[in-house]
Amino acid sequence: MSTTTEVNATVQESNGSAASTSAAPSLKGADIGLGRRIEEFDAALERTGHLYGLERLELMEEDPIKFDKFQWQLFAAVNSARETSKYVSGSPAAVGMAELVDMLALPEGEVVAASAGLAGHIGSFPVIARTMIERGCEDNPGIRDGDIWGCNDSRAGCPHPTDMYTYLPVFHEGELVCWVAGANHVADSGHSICAGGVSMYSPTTYCDGFTYGPMKIGERVGDVYVHHKPFLQMMDSRTRTGSLNILDEKMRLTGAVMLRERVLQIIDDFGVEYFTRAAREVLERERRAIAGRFQDWMMPGTYRTMFFRPIQYRELMASLYPQSAKNWITHHIHTMTITPEGRCNVDLSGTSSQDYHWQNAFEGPFKMGVTFSSIGFIGRTPLVNTSMFHVIEHERPPGSLVNPTREDVSAAFGNAVGAMHGVLDARTWGFSAFLRGFLEESYLLEHDWELFGGEGMGEQGNPWAIGDFTYEGAEPRGPSPWRDGEPMTLGAGNPEADWGEVEEWEYVEPPLLVISRSLIPDFCAHGRHRGAIGVALTQMVCDPGAYLTINDCGFAGSKMQAVSVGVCGGYPHINSKTMFFHDTNAAELAEKSAHLPADFVEARRMIEDGSLTVGRISEFGGHETPPTEVKHGDLICRGHHAGSAWGDPIDRKIDLVLNDVQKRWISAEIAKSIYGVVLSEDAEGVWHADEDATARTRDEIRASRKGRAKPAREVWEEERSWLLEGKHPAEEIHEMFQDTTSYEGWHDVFFGFWRLPADTEL
Repeated sequence: MSTTTEVNATVQESNGSAASTSAAPSLKGADIGLGRRIEEFDAALERTGHLYGLERLELMEEDPIKFDKFQWQLFAAVNSARETSKYVSGSPAAVGMAELVDMLALPEGEVVAASAGLAGHIGSFPVIARTMIERGCEDNPGIRDGDIWGCNDSRAGCPHPTDMYTYLPVFHEGELVCWVAGANHVADSGHSICAGGVSMYSPTTYCDGFTYGPMKIGERVGDVYVHHKPFLQMMDSRTRTGSLNILDEKMRLTGAVMLRERVLQIIDDFGVEYFTRAAREVLERERRAIAGRFQDWMMPGTYRTMFFRPIQYRELMASLYPQSAKNWITHHIHTMTITPEGRCNVDLSGTSSQDYHWQNAFEGPFKMGVTFSSIGFIGRTPLVNTSMFHVIEHERPPGSLVNPTREDVSAAFGNAVGAMHGVLDARTWGFSAFLRGFLEESYLLEHDWELFGGEGMGEQGNPWAIGDFTYEGAEPRGPSPWRDGEPMTLGAGNPEADWGEVEEWEYVEPPLLVISRSLIPDFCAHGRHRGAIGVALTQMVCDPGAYLTINDCGFAGSKMQAVSVGVCGGYPHINSKTMFFHDTNAAELAEKSAHLPADFVEARRMIEDGSLTVGRISEFGGHETPPTEVKHGDLICRGHHAGSAWGDPIDRKIDLVLNDVQKRWISAEIAKSIYGVVLSEDAEGVWHADEDATARTRDEIRASRKGRAKPAREVWEEERSWLLEGKHPAEEIHEMFQDTTSYEGWHDVFFGFWRLPADTEL
């Protein structure tokens, strides 16, 4: 029998610790020198300012047609993998909306080509590659030809646990030449509080659910790639939608294998040396193109924007998570400097500190979110890659929400924080282009999306769950200096905007019957160029079984409008809303083929006239809702995607207001009270404008504004007095000031603006 000493002697550490010896057994695979490659990449960029030190694009200059043929073959390869592999999945998000992405990356993690789909994931993969080196993966378990790797850990680079990655190393004659990867958002990742995996009620990392990697999850046996069975068993047992998730895992692997085979064919066609050099030149060419857009389109200078986001945990977490039992208003500061040379630096000093809630954004989630929001504005091409990160730099102060340092804080939804900052990036760029005179290139990016999750138990005792992407696949296109916003036409992080088919979603969430997907009258931000009309999703609960809970999460339309403020006098983003109407007579109305409400506005009206009876109402401003139980006949009404506006509403052309009323997008009452346009309807239902009455009404609105207005100095002095007294009337705001001024850079800006004595204690 072996002694304890003998057993311990055979267990060797492989991370360079004192327990290691040169004779120790090794799991090291191929000697690819990944850490050295990354160091050389960083050094060349620092030394020359060019990716891989490429001061000349020799292959492109020598034969541009061959070079473009090479790049477009890569583009075709990633998209072919995506369009074929998606049919392996059982999820409407993948099959119907193609909410997945396939990527080709060089060994250092730099993504050269990405398919349509969730293109923001190019921001995460370089972090995953570097994390593999930091964690010693090259030594243990080693990286070998034929490996299958997987990851969904936010601390390792993934956006959040519900975004899962499957990736393969691609070797040619024993040398690692690239990675191929598939990533998609799965239906659920086992979050302890909220089904669906994307949770805004997540106090600690121990609530984040099933997280893994980067780790080896399978390998090639002969010509067949095989998942390790224990990994699939864990996925099945530790998530609520195991069967769907396993199908998604096989979908990602299918796409990666297809892409690997096509890449090897391209290498055979062009040669490995050409492949390596040309792929690097692709990145450097795109880097130069993006830098050129900053030089050509934008006004150099420094721009400061910010947003605030409320978190209300005090009552909900009081008994379970006392460390989270408080309310916050988080502060996100965004100071952007655009240089004449085409560089963009964003200083985030003054952003709130990490804490026990969902807004902690580690590097990978932050970069993915930023990319997701901004790539459509600055990329302007389907040839998506990571070159933008070497033009645009975000300085993330350690210990803040955008650069957490603690291991116990939640990372359930950090990519949303990156996305909010990405929206500020794009909106600042849009305004900068406007200042430069490029009106068509200027618009207000909204990136407004919403997801909901649910879990329940059917009548036969079968548990089930879902994460619904309906509102995630398409978003409003924000307004510009010359046109209105447009509903559900843009996929900020997905070149193919698509919000899916109702019937496909009902198949996987049978208790939720869709009553309406429609535009909501008067649910928009008003301005000279108004925002997109908001969109309703109304569902009726049908035979949910033993129980069913629904929880919502989302992005832009929080209780404080998040990032989507209006511009030049335009109204801000309209708050999103979710309403649960409990104990209704909706099921009885449906049996009689009677009218059901299309949205929460109509539901309120039907309650008032008595046609809809309701026991109680659960109403939530913004996207966030905790798990809320619903029963047979309950109605769930959501209103989202009502983007911000550009310009003063009383400057809007009368004909445009008239057209909105005629199409019933806004009411005649709103036309008069906000736009100052006086209308009348004839017997045939046609509306007409009274231009003289309109002119008088608009003058009255201007006079009323002046009467209510308060000199800016009075407002400044009043709020300054609160700071001097050391106590803001709102506790959350007072704590926010205390926290954010602990960052030296923001302390100086804040104290300077309010002209506070140096010894002021907040």
